[in-house]
Amino acid sequence: MFQGIKNGAELILEAVFALGKYPRMLIPLLLCWIIYAPLLVLFRFHIPWEYFELPVQALIAFSAILLLSIIFSWSAFMLLELIRQIETDEDRNLTKAIRKSVRNTAIALPIAICWATIWFVISLLEVIFRKGSGDSNEEYNAENVAKTVAGYEEFTLSGAFLEALKKGVRMVAFLIYPAIAWENLGVSDSVKKGLNVAKSHKTEFAAGFVLTKLAASIVFLPPAILFFVSSEFDVSFSDTVWFSTMIYCAFAWSFSLFLEQIFVAELYLWNLIWEKAVDNAMAEGTPLPRLEDVKRPSVIDGVADLYLTKIAYGVSTIVTFDIDPEDTNLKKRIETYANGSYGTGKNALHILFKVFSRLNYKVNVVDGHIFRVEDLNNKKTVDYLRIVKSCV
Repeated sequence: MFQGIKNGAELILEAVFALGKYPRMLIPLLLCWIIYAPLLVLFRFHIPWEYFELPVQALIAFSAILLLSIIFSWSAFMLLELIRQIETDEDRNLTKAIRKSVRNTAIALPIAICWATIWFVISLLEVIFRKGSGDSNEEYNAENVAKTVAGYEEFTLSGAFLEALKKGVRMVAFLIYPAIAWENLGVSDSVKKGLNVAKSHKTEFAAGFVLTKLAASIVFLPPAILFFVSSEFDVSFSDTVWFSTMIYCAFAWSFSLFLEQIFVAELYLWNLIWEKAVDNAMAEGTPLPRLEDVKRPSVIDGVADLYLTKIAYGVSTIVTFDIDPEDTNLKKRIETYANGSYGTGKNALHILFKVFSRLNYKVNVVDGHIFRVEDLNNKKTVDYLRIVKSCV
Protein backbone atom coordinates (compact mmCIF):
# COMPACT_ATOMS: atom_id res chain seq x y z
CA MET A 1 0.00 0.00 0.00
CA PHE A 2 2.73 2.47 1.02
CA GLN A 3 4.68 1.58 -2.12
CA GLY A 4 1.60 2.38 -4.19
CA ILE A 5 1.27 5.77 -2.49
CA LYS A 6 4.97 6.42 -3.17
CA ASN A 7 4.49 5.45 -6.82
CA GLY A 8 1.55 7.84 -7.14
CA ALA A 9 3.48 10.68 -5.49
CA GLU A 10 6.40 10.18 -7.87
CA LEU A 11 4.08 10.40 -10.86
CA ILE A 12 2.61 13.67 -9.55
CA LEU A 13 6.11 15.10 -9.07
CA GLU A 14 7.07 14.09 -12.61
CA ALA A 15 3.93 15.82 -13.90
CA VAL A 16 5.00 19.11 -12.31
CA PHE A 17 8.50 18.80 -13.80
CA ALA A 18 7.00 17.96 -17.20
CA LEU A 19 4.95 21.14 -17.20
CA GLY A 20 8.07 23.10 -16.34
CA LYS A 21 9.86 21.63 -19.36
CA TYR A 22 6.88 21.72 -21.74
CA PRO A 23 4.66 24.65 -20.63
CA ARG A 24 2.71 24.56 -23.89
CA MET A 25 1.03 21.40 -22.59
CA LEU A 26 -1.19 23.73 -20.57
CA ILE A 27 -2.51 25.59 -23.63
CA PRO A 28 -5.36 23.13 -24.52
CA LEU A 29 -6.79 23.42 -21.00
CA LEU A 30 -6.51 27.21 -21.03
CA LEU A 31 -8.54 27.14 -24.24
CA CYS A 32 -11.09 24.94 -22.48
CA TRP A 33 -11.29 27.42 -19.62
CA ILE A 34 -12.21 30.17 -22.10
CA ILE A 35 -15.37 28.15 -22.80
CA TYR A 36 -15.89 26.70 -19.33
CA ALA A 37 -15.78 29.94 -17.29
CA PRO A 38 -18.27 31.94 -19.42
CA LEU A 39 -20.66 28.98 -19.32
CA LEU A 40 -20.60 28.99 -15.53
CA VAL A 41 -21.27 32.73 -15.42
CA LEU A 42 -24.02 32.43 -18.04
CA PHE A 43 -25.79 29.66 -16.12
CA ARG A 44 -25.60 31.42 -12.77
CA PHE A 45 -26.42 35.01 -13.70
CA HIS A 46 -27.93 35.33 -17.16
CA ILE A 47 -30.32 32.43 -17.84
CA PRO A 48 -33.87 33.10 -16.53
CA TRP A 49 -34.44 29.53 -15.34
CA GLU A 50 -37.89 30.36 -13.94
CA TYR A 51 -39.21 30.88 -17.47
CA PHE A 52 -38.38 27.31 -18.57
CA GLU A 53 -40.15 24.07 -17.80
CA LEU A 54 -38.16 21.45 -15.91
CA PRO A 55 -37.50 19.24 -19.00
CA VAL A 56 -36.16 22.25 -20.89
CA GLN A 57 -33.94 23.21 -17.95
CA ALA A 58 -32.58 19.67 -17.88
CA LEU A 59 -31.94 19.69 -21.64
CA ILE A 60 -30.06 23.01 -21.45
CA ALA A 61 -27.95 21.79 -18.53
CA PHE A 62 -27.16 18.44 -20.14
CA SER A 63 -26.20 20.12 -23.43
CA ALA A 64 -23.72 22.35 -21.62
CA ILE A 65 -22.27 19.43 -19.67
CA LEU A 66 -21.95 17.37 -22.86
CA LEU A 67 -20.12 20.25 -24.54
CA LEU A 68 -17.71 20.47 -21.62
CA SER A 69 -17.09 16.72 -21.56
CA ILE A 70 -16.24 16.84 -25.28
CA ILE A 71 -13.82 19.76 -25.04
CA PHE A 72 -12.20 18.28 -21.91
CA SER A 73 -11.80 15.03 -23.86
CA TRP A 74 -10.20 16.95 -26.72
CA SER A 75 -7.72 18.57 -24.31
CA ALA A 76 -6.84 15.13 -22.91
CA PHE A 77 -6.22 13.75 -26.41
CA MET A 78 -4.09 16.80 -27.25
CA LEU A 79 -1.92 16.09 -24.21
CA LEU A 80 -1.75 12.37 -25.06
CA GLU A 81 -0.58 13.14 -28.59
CA LEU A 82 2.08 15.57 -27.33
CA ILE A 83 3.27 12.89 -24.89
CA ARG A 84 3.24 10.30 -27.68
CA GLN A 85 5.48 12.49 -29.83
CA ILE A 86 7.90 12.92 -26.91
CA GLU A 87 7.84 9.26 -25.86
CA THR A 88 8.48 8.02 -29.41
CA ASP A 89 11.11 10.68 -30.16
CA GLU A 90 9.09 12.13 -33.01
CA ASP A 91 9.51 15.72 -34.11
CA ARG A 92 7.09 17.97 -32.24
CA ASN A 93 4.21 18.75 -34.60
CA LEU A 94 1.35 20.82 -33.18
CA THR A 95 -0.71 20.60 -36.39
CA LYS A 96 -0.53 16.80 -36.30
CA ALA A 97 -1.44 16.82 -32.61
CA ILE A 98 -4.55 18.92 -33.30
CA ARG A 99 -5.59 16.70 -36.21
CA LYS A 100 -5.16 13.44 -34.28
CA SER A 101 -6.81 14.81 -31.13
CA VAL A 102 -9.91 15.85 -33.07
CA ARG A 103 -10.10 12.40 -34.71
CA ASN A 104 -9.65 10.60 -31.39
CA THR A 105 -12.26 12.82 -29.72
CA ALA A 106 -14.75 11.79 -32.40
CA ILE A 107 -13.92 8.12 -31.77
CA ALA A 108 -14.33 8.61 -28.03
CA LEU A 109 -17.69 10.39 -28.33
CA PRO A 110 -19.67 7.48 -26.78
CA ILE A 111 -17.37 7.66 -23.74
CA ALA A 112 -17.83 11.43 -23.52
CA ILE A 113 -21.63 10.99 -23.65
CA CYS A 114 -21.54 8.42 -20.83
CA TRP A 115 -19.28 10.71 -18.83
CA ALA A 116 -21.64 13.64 -19.43
CA THR A 117 -24.64 11.57 -18.35
CA ILE A 118 -23.02 10.61 -15.03
CA TRP A 119 -21.83 14.19 -14.55
CA PHE A 120 -25.38 15.44 -15.19
CA VAL A 121 -26.90 13.06 -12.62
CA ILE A 122 -24.34 14.11 -10.00
CA SER A 123 -25.06 17.77 -10.79
CA LEU A 124 -28.77 17.17 -10.23
CA LEU A 125 -27.98 15.67 -6.83
CA GLU A 126 -25.86 18.74 -6.04
CA VAL A 127 -28.79 21.02 -6.87
CA ILE A 128 -31.13 18.96 -4.67
CA PHE A 129 -28.78 18.98 -1.66
CA ARG A 130 -27.95 22.65 -2.12
CA LYS A 131 -31.57 23.84 -1.98
CA GLY A 132 -32.25 26.03 1.01
CA SER A 133 -28.57 26.46 1.87
CA GLY A 134 -25.57 28.41 0.72
CA ASP A 135 -25.07 32.00 -0.35
CA SER A 136 -28.21 33.69 -1.62
CA ASN A 137 -26.31 36.69 -3.00
CA GLU A 138 -26.81 36.38 -6.75
CA GLU A 139 -25.89 39.94 -7.61
CA TYR A 140 -23.96 40.18 -10.84
CA ASN A 141 -20.68 41.82 -9.88
CA ALA A 142 -16.96 41.17 -10.26
CA GLU A 143 -16.63 39.48 -6.86
CA ASN A 144 -19.46 36.99 -7.45
CA VAL A 145 -18.20 36.24 -10.97
CA ALA A 146 -14.74 35.52 -9.53
CA LYS A 147 -16.31 33.22 -6.91
CA THR A 148 -18.24 31.41 -9.64
CA VAL A 149 -15.26 30.72 -11.90
CA ALA A 150 -13.20 29.67 -8.86
CA GLY A 151 -15.91 27.23 -7.72
CA TYR A 152 -16.01 28.88 -4.30
CA GLU A 153 -18.98 27.59 -2.32
CA GLU A 154 -19.98 26.95 1.27
CA PHE A 155 -18.50 23.62 2.39
CA THR A 156 -20.88 20.72 3.00
CA LEU A 157 -20.14 17.03 3.36
CA SER A 158 -22.62 16.14 0.62
CA GLY A 159 -21.11 18.75 -1.70
CA ALA A 160 -17.57 17.51 -1.04
CA PHE A 161 -18.62 13.89 -1.65
CA LEU A 162 -20.38 14.69 -4.93
CA GLU A 163 -17.46 16.85 -6.10
CA ALA A 164 -15.09 13.95 -5.36
CA LEU A 165 -17.40 11.63 -7.29
CA LYS A 166 -17.27 13.93 -10.34
CA LYS A 167 -13.49 14.06 -10.10
CA GLY A 168 -13.25 10.26 -9.90
CA VAL A 169 -15.44 9.77 -12.98
CA ARG A 170 -13.40 12.39 -14.83
CA MET A 171 -10.09 10.71 -14.01
CA VAL A 172 -11.42 7.31 -15.07
CA ALA A 173 -12.45 8.81 -18.42
CA PHE A 174 -8.98 10.31 -18.81
CA LEU A 175 -7.47 6.89 -17.97
CA ILE A 176 -9.48 5.24 -20.76
CA TYR A 177 -8.34 7.64 -23.48
CA PRO A 178 -4.68 6.46 -23.83
CA ALA A 179 -5.95 3.11 -25.12
CA ILE A 180 -7.52 4.99 -28.04
CA ALA A 181 -4.67 7.44 -28.58
CA TRP A 182 -1.70 5.09 -28.13
CA GLU A 183 -2.98 1.58 -28.85
CA ASN A 184 -5.70 2.34 -31.43
CA LEU A 185 -8.24 0.26 -29.53
CA GLY A 186 -11.97 0.58 -30.09
CA VAL A 187 -14.33 2.17 -27.58
CA SER A 188 -15.34 -1.06 -25.84
CA ASP A 189 -11.79 -2.42 -25.60
CA SER A 190 -10.50 0.97 -24.43
CA VAL A 191 -13.04 1.08 -21.60
CA LYS A 192 -12.06 -2.44 -20.52
CA LYS A 193 -8.35 -1.61 -20.71
CA GLY A 194 -8.68 1.66 -18.79
CA LEU A 195 -10.77 0.11 -16.02
CA ASN A 196 -8.35 -2.81 -15.82
CA VAL A 197 -5.42 -0.41 -15.36
CA ALA A 198 -7.30 1.36 -12.54
CA LYS A 199 -8.12 -2.01 -10.94
CA SER A 200 -4.58 -3.39 -11.31
CA HIS A 201 -3.00 -0.29 -9.78
CA LYS A 202 -5.80 0.93 -7.54
CA THR A 203 -3.46 2.17 -4.80
CA GLU A 204 -1.50 4.32 -7.27
CA PHE A 205 -4.75 5.60 -8.77
CA ALA A 206 -6.18 6.43 -5.33
CA ALA A 207 -2.94 8.17 -4.35
CA GLY A 208 -3.07 10.22 -7.53
CA PHE A 209 -6.71 11.11 -6.84
CA VAL A 210 -5.90 12.41 -3.36
CA LEU A 211 -2.66 14.17 -4.31
CA THR A 212 -4.15 15.96 -7.33
CA LYS A 213 -7.00 17.12 -5.08
CA LEU A 214 -4.46 18.36 -2.53
CA ALA A 215 -2.51 20.18 -5.26
CA ALA A 216 -5.71 21.83 -6.50
CA SER A 217 -6.56 22.94 -2.96
CA ILE A 218 -3.12 24.52 -2.62
CA VAL A 219 -3.22 26.45 -5.89
CA PHE A 220 -6.75 27.71 -5.13
CA LEU A 221 -5.82 28.73 -1.58
CA PRO A 222 -4.91 32.38 -2.43
CA PRO A 223 -8.31 33.21 -3.99
CA ALA A 224 -10.07 31.27 -1.21
CA ILE A 225 -8.35 33.47 1.38
CA LEU A 226 -9.36 36.55 -0.59
CA PHE A 227 -13.01 35.45 -0.73
CA PHE A 228 -13.00 34.61 2.99
CA VAL A 229 -11.59 38.01 4.00
CA SER A 230 -14.08 39.79 1.75
CA SER A 231 -17.15 37.98 3.09
CA GLU A 232 -16.24 37.46 6.77
CA PHE A 233 -14.63 40.83 7.46
CA ASP A 234 -16.71 42.89 5.02
CA VAL A 235 -13.62 44.10 3.17
CA SER A 236 -14.20 45.62 -0.26
CA PHE A 237 -11.70 45.00 -3.02
CA SER A 238 -11.59 46.80 -6.34
CA ASP A 239 -12.81 45.20 -9.55
CA THR A 240 -9.19 45.08 -10.71
CA VAL A 241 -8.41 42.69 -7.85
CA TRP A 242 -11.31 40.44 -8.79
CA PHE A 243 -10.41 40.44 -12.49
CA SER A 244 -6.83 39.55 -11.55
CA THR A 245 -8.25 36.75 -9.41
CA MET A 246 -10.17 35.41 -12.43
CA ILE A 247 -6.99 35.33 -14.50
CA TYR A 248 -5.19 33.52 -11.69
CA CYS A 249 -8.08 31.02 -11.49
CA ALA A 250 -7.75 30.31 -15.21
CA PHE A 251 -4.20 29.06 -14.70
CA ALA A 252 -4.99 27.35 -11.38
CA TRP A 253 -7.94 25.48 -12.88
CA SER A 254 -5.94 24.49 -15.97
CA PHE A 255 -3.04 23.30 -13.83
CA SER A 256 -5.38 21.21 -11.64
CA LEU A 257 -6.90 19.39 -14.62
CA PHE A 258 -3.48 19.06 -16.25
CA LEU A 259 -2.25 17.15 -13.19
CA GLU A 260 -5.17 14.74 -13.48
CA GLN A 261 -4.63 14.19 -17.19
CA ILE A 262 -0.88 13.70 -17.16
CA PHE A 263 -1.01 11.57 -13.99
CA VAL A 264 -3.32 8.99 -15.53
CA ALA A 265 -1.41 9.15 -18.84
CA GLU A 266 1.88 8.36 -17.10
CA LEU A 267 0.19 5.64 -15.01
CA TYR A 268 -1.14 4.08 -18.21
CA LEU A 269 2.32 4.22 -19.83
CA TRP A 270 3.88 2.71 -16.73
CA ASN A 271 1.32 -0.09 -16.98
CA LEU A 272 2.34 -0.71 -20.62
CA ILE A 273 5.98 -1.02 -19.57
CA TRP A 274 4.97 -3.33 -16.72
CA GLU A 275 2.83 -5.52 -19.01
CA LYS A 276 5.77 -5.92 -21.37
CA ALA A 277 8.06 -6.86 -18.48
CA VAL A 278 5.48 -9.41 -17.24
CA ASP A 279 5.24 -10.95 -20.73
CA ASN A 280 9.02 -11.21 -20.94
CA ALA A 281 9.24 -12.76 -17.46
CA MET A 282 6.56 -15.34 -18.33
CA ALA A 283 8.39 -16.24 -21.55
CA GLU A 284 11.68 -16.65 -19.69
CA GLY A 285 10.14 -18.42 -16.67
CA THR A 286 11.42 -15.81 -14.21
CA PRO A 287 9.48 -14.25 -11.29
CA LEU A 288 6.86 -11.73 -12.36
CA PRO A 289 7.86 -8.13 -11.63
CA ARG A 290 5.79 -5.67 -9.62
CA LEU A 291 4.99 -2.23 -11.00
CA GLU A 292 7.77 -0.59 -9.00
CA ASP A 293 10.26 -3.17 -10.32
CA VAL A 294 10.10 -1.75 -13.84
CA LYS A 295 11.24 1.61 -15.14
CA ARG A 296 8.88 4.46 -14.26
CA PRO A 297 8.21 6.58 -17.35
CA SER A 298 8.99 10.27 -17.52
CA VAL A 299 8.46 12.72 -20.35
CA ILE A 300 11.60 14.60 -19.31
CA ASP A 301 14.17 11.78 -19.13
CA GLY A 302 14.90 11.57 -22.87
CA VAL A 303 13.97 7.88 -23.00
CA ALA A 304 11.39 6.91 -25.64
CA ASP A 305 9.37 4.67 -23.29
CA LEU A 306 6.31 4.36 -25.52
CA TYR A 307 8.50 3.42 -28.49
CA LEU A 308 10.24 0.74 -26.41
CA THR A 309 6.91 -0.88 -25.49
CA LYS A 310 6.25 -1.49 -29.20
CA ILE A 311 9.27 -3.76 -29.66
CA ALA A 312 8.16 -7.35 -29.42
CA TYR A 313 9.79 -9.95 -27.19
CA GLY A 314 12.13 -12.24 -29.12
CA VAL A 315 13.44 -9.54 -31.45
CA SER A 316 17.23 -9.29 -31.51
CA THR A 317 18.41 -5.70 -31.80
CA ILE A 318 21.77 -5.22 -33.52
CA VAL A 319 23.29 -1.83 -32.92
CA THR A 320 26.14 -0.14 -34.77
CA PHE A 321 27.67 3.29 -34.24
CA ASP A 322 29.07 5.95 -36.51
CA ILE A 323 30.96 7.92 -33.89
CA ASP A 324 32.34 11.39 -34.40
CA PRO A 325 36.15 10.90 -34.60
CA GLU A 326 36.65 13.81 -32.21
CA ASP A 327 34.72 11.98 -29.47
CA THR A 328 37.02 8.97 -29.14
CA ASN A 329 35.93 8.14 -25.57
CA LEU A 330 32.21 7.85 -26.33
CA LYS A 331 32.20 4.16 -27.23
CA LYS A 332 34.29 3.29 -24.17
CA ARG A 333 31.95 5.26 -21.93
CA ILE A 334 28.94 3.48 -23.43
CA GLU A 335 30.56 0.10 -22.81
CA THR A 336 31.20 1.08 -19.18
CA TYR A 337 27.68 2.29 -18.51
CA ALA A 338 26.05 -0.67 -20.26
CA ASN A 339 28.39 -3.20 -18.62
CA GLY A 340 29.61 -4.37 -22.01
CA SER A 341 26.17 -5.41 -23.26
CA TYR A 342 25.44 -2.48 -25.54
CA GLY A 343 25.93 -4.36 -28.81
CA THR A 344 23.21 -6.97 -29.36
CA GLY A 345 20.27 -8.62 -27.64
CA LYS A 346 16.62 -7.85 -27.03
CA ASN A 347 17.43 -5.32 -24.28
CA ALA A 348 20.06 -3.41 -26.24
CA LEU A 349 17.73 -0.66 -27.39
CA HIS A 350 16.46 0.00 -23.89
CA ILE A 351 20.03 0.02 -22.54
CA LEU A 352 21.21 2.45 -25.19
CA PHE A 353 18.42 4.95 -24.58
CA LYS A 354 19.16 4.75 -20.88
CA VAL A 355 22.90 5.14 -21.40
CA PHE A 356 22.61 8.12 -23.70
CA SER A 357 20.25 9.78 -21.23
CA ARG A 358 22.75 9.31 -18.40
CA LEU A 359 25.56 10.71 -20.53
CA ASN A 360 23.45 13.79 -21.24
CA TYR A 361 22.99 12.98 -24.90
CA LYS A 362 19.68 13.68 -26.61
CA VAL A 363 18.41 11.09 -29.09
CA ASN A 364 16.10 12.29 -31.88
CA VAL A 365 14.42 10.05 -34.42
CA VAL A 366 15.42 10.84 -38.00
CA ASP A 367 13.39 7.97 -39.42
CA GLY A 368 12.37 4.50 -38.32
CA HIS A 369 15.95 3.22 -38.02
CA ILE A 370 18.25 6.22 -37.72
CA PHE A 371 18.68 8.32 -34.60
CA ARG A 372 20.58 11.58 -34.40
CA VAL A 373 22.56 11.82 -31.16
CA GLU A 374 23.21 15.31 -29.80
CA ASP A 375 25.87 15.93 -27.15
CA LEU A 376 24.16 18.35 -24.75
CA ASN A 377 27.39 18.95 -22.84
CA ASN A 378 29.39 20.18 -25.82
CA LYS A 379 26.42 21.46 -27.84
CA LYS A 380 27.19 19.41 -30.93
CA THR A 381 25.77 16.51 -32.90
CA VAL A 382 27.75 13.33 -32.36
CA ASP A 383 26.50 11.59 -35.51
CA TYR A 384 23.97 8.83 -36.03
CA LEU A 385 22.96 5.82 -34.02
CA ARG A 386 21.83 3.17 -36.47
CA ILE A 387 19.51 0.44 -35.22
CA VAL A 388 18.79 -2.67 -37.25
CA LYS A 389 16.20 -5.14 -35.95
CA SER A 390 15.92 -8.78 -36.99
CA CYS A 391 13.74 -11.55 -35.61
CA VAL A 392 15.40 -14.55 -34.00
